[in-house]
Amino acid sequence: MNCIFCGTENVDDAVYCKKCGKRLDGTVVCENCGQTVSADSIFCPYCGVKREADVSQVEESAVTEDKQPAAKKTLKIISSASALVAALSALIFVFFIGVTTVEMSAKGGTVESSINLFYYFGNAYKDIDKILLNVIDFNNGYSAFFESSLHVPAVFGTVIAALTLLSVVCVSVAAIVRSVRCLAGKTDNTGAGLAVFAFLCYIAGTVALFALNNNYIKSFNVFAEGGAEVYSVKLNAASVAGITLGGLFSVASVGTLIANRGKELIKTDSLVKLILSAVIAVFAIVILALCIKPSFDLSSPDMRLGEKAEINVIYLLQIFAYACIFDESYSHIDNADQIMAYCIIAFIALIAIIIFVALALNGAVASTTNKNKKQNLFIPVVLMLSAVLYLVFTICAAKEFINALETLSESAEDGTSVSEMLHVSYAVPIAVMVLSVVTLAVSIARKCVISKYFKTEAE
Repeated sequence: MNCIFCGTENVDDAVYCKKCGKRLDGTVVCENCGQTVSADSIFCPYCGVKREADVSQVEESAVTEDKQPAAKKTLKIISSASALVAALSALIFVFFIGVTTVEMSAKGGTVESSINLFYYFGNAYKDIDKILLNVIDFNNGYSAFFESSLHVPAVFGTVIAALTLLSVVCVSVAAIVRSVRCLAGKTDNTGAGLAVFAFLCYIAGTVALFALNNNYIKSFNVFAEGGAEVYSVKLNAASVAGITLGGLFSVASVGTLIANRGKELIKTDSLVKLILSAVIAVFAIVILALCIKPSFDLSSPDMRLGEKAEINVIYLLQIFAYACIFDESYSHIDNADQIMAYCIIAFIALIAIIIFVALALNGAVASTTNKNKKQNLFIPVVLMLSAVLYLVFTICAAKEFINALETLSESAEDGTSVSEMLHVSYAVPIAVMVLSVVTLAVSIARKCVISKYFKTEAE
């Protein structure tokens, strides 16, 4: 319901305008006798006294009210319809999220295999049992460390799959219901906020699954002589389709809501808040893109240990575990449990980063469509702390692994040790940490702008 005096949109059951304080039914109180009369009355029909209000102003507002709500109503319908499609896209495509692994062996030939969310509800554990049986046949047994290194990624995959399916389905259904109610004229809420949140849950699950499986190895002899030459991962077609459709209609839904605010965006505080929210959104998207990258790079500048390996911390566990199987000397390393602990903590921190980046992005979007949205710094602070933990424990895991190689490997003929022949790059976790710190700084600036706005409104 829009006020005929100022054009401000109010909730359906409101009696007075939240901006100008006048009655929404178009009546006013006579200043002389206190009776309720029509707002366009020049004289009071009860006492005959001429009213002090300027009737021409009411008539002008009524004309504006006839035009402005029509445009706003159209934008609201577009926003609600777009939110409906975005929520449906997330709800449908969440069941098809998956990655395709591509392996090119040193002997030639390419092997592709697909992994989706449902793989971690059964088949992952069946494959582990098969691997363990094969290892028994090959090596007459295996260590607890080897078995744990196989189950840890599977357990992470199960948790990621369960949280993704549960969150996307619940939030998408809520968004669909709200959007349909808006299109039916039952509510003014378009459901855009819930639709965007459902899409971000979909994105978070996709990124987490990709991060769990993403590695790139090219002829790195430290790990497997004559083994995989190239191992890479890509999203399947359904995941890409879900991201594309959900992203397009989420942007359309939010964009129309922003446009619906009209002249409010011209105000300096609203414009500054919109720009800061957009900056936070950009940083959040960049951080998500970095989260799918392997945790660190190993390279050998003089090529004595191979060419290149980009490794995530979970895959590092499996590398070390398989080394224990094929080389008995690895099984006697004292710091194996430390390597596992560091890898697990680092990956938990990475999952936390993905979750809180999605929440930060959702908060940035919400603040652009709702001028009264209050902000807190809890999400960006936890995001920054998670990024710090990710960097610290990634470095610890890589250092411990290199120390293990140093213990077992002989130095080169020129006396160069393994650690000197390896170059380690932590560019990804460092970049994530820096961007999280910048995101916190921008969030503080946005909170200051919003606090100033509410203070001004109160005055």
